[in-house]
Amino acid sequence: MKKWLQRIWKEEKGLTLIELLAVIVILGIIAAIAVPAITGITSNTKKEAHKANARQMIEAAKQIVAISGFNPDTPNVSVYPVNNDGTLGTAVVEGDDSGNNKEVMEITLNELESAGYFTGIKDPESNNNYSGSSSAVYVYKKNSSDKAYTYAVKLEGNSNTYIKTIEEKDIDKYKVQ
Repeated sequence: MKKWLQRIWKEEKGLTLIELLAVIVILGIIAAIAVPAITGITSNTKKEAHKANARQMIEAAKQIVAISGFNPDTPNVSVYPVNNDGTLGTAVVEGDDSGNNKEVMEITLNELESAGYFTGIKDPESNNNYSGSSSAVYVYKKNSSDKAYTYAVKLEGNSNTYIKTIEEKDIDKYKVQ
C-alpha cells in the first residue's frame, strides 16, 4: 500500500485544470461575500465619524455657554429669533414642534475653531474640512420656563449636508446622509 501511494505521488506533477478552476471559483465566491461586507463597514465607520464630530461640536458649544452664558454679546456668535414653525433662519430643527418664538445662539464651526476649540475637523468622506460657515451648533430653550438649554447641530461638507439640524438627543438614532 505504501509503495502504491509513493508511486501515485511520484507521478503527480501538479494540479489538473479542473482542480485549478475549482480553487478559482471558491476564491471568487469568498471575494464576492467579503468585498460588500468590508465596504459596508467602511461606510458605517464614516457615518459614525460624522456623528462623533457633531457631538464634539456640541460639547465645545456647551463650554462656550458655560463660560459666557447665553449671551448675545459673545464675540462671533449670532442670535436671532426662531419662527413658530421651528425654523432657525434657513435651518429646521427636526423634532422641535414647540411652536414658540425663541432666541437662538448660533455658533458656527468657524467660530468654534477661531475660539480654539478645534483645528480643522476633517470630513471623513472627502478628507477636506467641513464647511465652517454652514456647519453650526444652535443653542436655545424650547420653552421660556425651561432651565436647561437645548443643543442642535448641523454638519455640512463642501458638497453634502451630512447631518441636518437635529437635537443632541437625536444624534445616535439619526441616519447620516
